Amino acid sequence: MHMDADAPLGIDAATGESPQNRPPITFLRLLRRLKCTESLDPVVDVLGPLASRMVTNERLRRLLHGDATGTPLHVIFTDVPFGAWFMALFLDLFPDDGTRRAARRLVGLGVGAAVPTALTGWTEWAKADRGTRRVGLVHAGANAVGTLIFIASWAARSHSRHDLGVHLGRLGGLVLVSGAMIGGYMRSDRQAVPDPPSFHAAEGPQSHERRRLEMYGVITTVPAPVQMYDGMHAEMLKMQRRTGTSVDGLLVHVGRATPAGFEVLEVWESKEHYDGANADIVVPLMRQLAGDQPAPPIEQSTEAFEVHGLVIPRGDIVI
Repeated sequence: MHMDADAPLGIDAATGESPQNRPPITFLRLLRRLKCTESLDPVVDVLGPLASRMVTNERLRRLLHGDATGTPLHVIFTDVPFGAWFMALFLDLFPDDGTRRAARRLVGLGVGAAVPTALTGWTEWAKADRGTRRVGLVHAGANAVGTLIFIASWAARSHSRHDLGVHLGRLGGLVLVSGAMIGGYMRSDRQAVPDPPSFHAAEGPQSHERRRLEMYGVITTVPAPVQMYDGMHAEMLKMQRRTGTSVDGLLVHVGRATPAGFEVLEVWESKEHYDGANADIVVPLMRQLAGDQPAPPIEQSTEAFEVHGLVIPRGDIVI
């Protein structure tokens, strides 16, 4: 058994986890590792702006994300291809010609429905945090492979190669199940796999230095009643619980009342994350809360500061 001399006693050097905090399910541990796989970031950075453009319209974004119903359209749309494909696999158990034709049509229905399902999935991916986006790439990849296999199954069935189509359909079903498991993890609150700290013992001082240089700290002082902050904060938490996501790039958020109003201290992964959250979340939320009434002019002050150190031993606290 190999022991890492640099890792603290009782800590797994590969994952930075103590035995009592290690998720009990191997699949969940793999997903946790996947969330920390920075080699996927170049793809995330390329696809992120493209996916965000799909939800630039506020009304369309609210519809796609299910703000009114509490259920994103992607979750609803997934029932169509999955239902069609797995019903086709059930019909494949029967040998008569009529059942074979029905199975072929169901496979074709699933292929057609996979397109809007994938598009709505990318709109959900666009609002996720970076770790979830990394997992989402693998989820999308598995679903794409499964869809291609079902396209091949439909083609084989259409050219009187029914047995080949059945075998391909079963293979595609297995691939889709793995993709669905990853998607289920993305939709869950992930309490079984807490978000890992930004600094693990095995990452070393060089990785810690890289994280420190990228962080952006900001203090916002607002001369307005603290009830304004309380209302914004409550709506923000409702949005996060409804969508199952967190604000991308936000590491620390602390709000407090002051004699003149309230003050907010935040630490972000970068200034780009801070600016993006203000434009995509804070400003639209303020407009939503104001309704038809014009927002009162408030001269807030913002002070940026350099973050020299940050320790978050437990990262799943939201109050």
